[in-house]
Amino acid sequence: KKQKTIRKTVHSYCVGFGFRPPYQVLLDGEFCRAALEKQVYVKDAIPDLLGGLTRIVVTECILQDIKSKGHDYTSALVLAKKFETRKCPHQKEKKLVSASECIKDLVSTNNPEHFFLAIGDNQLKNAMRKIPGVPIVIVNTRKKGVGLEEMTARSKQALKEREEEKM
Repeated sequence: KKQKTIRKTVHSYCVGFGFRPPYQVLLDGEFCRAALEKQVYVKDAIPDLLGGLTRIVVTECILQDIKSKGHDYTSALVLAKKFETRKCPHQKEKKLVSASECIKDLVSTNNPEHFFLAIGDNQLKNAMRKIPGVPIVIVNTRKKGVGLEEMTARSKQALKEREEEKM
């Protein structure tokens, strides 16, 4: 039943916001650390969750941010380095920023690159929930595995408005 709900949510993002496989999933250090604590094999768990081809990516800013957190995040850094490193605007400017700032800049106000966000930083999650069309992947605290948050009220509202415009 849960898988059916997730499939419907992913479908809603595809229809309403233009998401297409291969889905791009942007990770942060907190998510990597939580996944390691719960022994979640991210490379398999996320594609299984989303039900399609998936590209899991990080940015140079995110890698630097994980590095700056010290020894406790060493294994999270090793995990993050296994994924594709995506160019971000800060890399061109040679001015790396914190992971949360980088993610906010990439998502902007309308998530133009259609990222699924696999983030563990609660403040960042709250900020991203305010933007329509930003799906958030989480590490389940009760079970081993990952989950997809329900579509936020703002995303549902934006979806409804887009459907009304089409009519």
